[in-house]
Amino acid sequence: MDIRKFFVNLKRKKDREQSSDSDDQQDEKMLKETQIQSAMSHEPGFITTTKDAHSQKVFHDPDAVASSHDDYVQVNKYSQRGIEENRKVISSIISCITFCGSHDLALRGKHYGEGILEDLYKLRIDAGDVVLRKHFEQGKRNASYRSVDTQNEIISICGDVLKADIIKKVKDADAYSVLADETADISGKEQLSIGLRYFDEEKNEVQEVFVGFTELKGLDAKSIAQTIDEFLTREELNLSKCVGLGFDGCSTMSGIDGGVQAILRKKYTKALFFHCSSHKLNLVINDLNALPEVRNSTGTIKSIITFFRESVLRRKLIPNIPKLCETRWSEKHKSIRILLRIFLL
Repeated sequence: MDIRKFFVNLKRKKDREQSSDSDDQQDEKMLKETQIQSAMSHEPGFITTTKDAHSQKVFHDPDAVASSHDDYVQVNKYSQRGIEENRKVISSIISCITFCGSHDLALRGKHYGEGILEDLYKLRIDAGDVVLRKHFEQGKRNASYRSVDTQNEIISICGDVLKADIIKKVKDADAYSVLADETADISGKEQLSIGLRYFDEEKNEVQEVFVGFTELKGLDAKSIAQTIDEFLTREELNLSKCVGLGFDGCSTMSGIDGGVQAILRKKYTKALFFHCSSHKLNLVINDLNALPEVRNSTGTIKSIITFFRESVLRRKLIPNIPKLCETRWSEKHKSIRILLRIFLL
């Protein structure tokens, strides 16, 4: 026999054997998958397999199917139990974080594991929170939910939930107004604070709420107007229900021709511009300084406050009196009110 022909036939034989083994393995794998599917779908002892594009039913042991179904139920119950325990843990952690937020308390200290939030965790555990104690003592170290990133994420989610609730109430209201003012944060970035004013039918009163900060790309009227419009559009508020725009009195915001209010009113046709009442009050009080009587009285009050604040012994007589604000006259009212309560009343 030709040697070359012998090896060719031998190679073909091996290829046929490998192909047959591969088909058998594939059929066995498909059979196992269909057994699991059959158990999950509660088929009584029959499973469906597919081979060579022909579908056929194969009888299988009912006990094996029942066993597979029981395993699936046990795994599902175990997974559900873990989900419920994690929810209880997260609920305890969220309640501590929201407590700090609602009382203006700092969450963290100088080092990891310090601060008011960690003390609240200990307080809940001492009060009998068994789930939180078990989680901290026996839980996974990479899923303790105590990291800075997790805390910030929970705070952000809480903010989103509160914001969504406010936006829903605004959408349900018959009309709303937009309040906006720009300010710089500690990093030097210009932020636009946006508030909404609407009538709450449940409380039967007008609500004025802050809904968020938006970073400004520019300080010109067109950029500010575009930022406000993008915010209202992103929140899917009804443009036809916007009946008011409240800004300060600077030319950029209140300009008749090229101000923010003029640009927005072209799109929000029902909206009217209102000069912020607090800014107007501050301007009116500031104009009163032109009167000699008011100017002299303010100077005298400022000297008295400075006299008491410079000495530790004299400061005990007026412990909580603040300095007169040099920029906002409405803030000076607090200092004057304290002074009058102590010396005249």
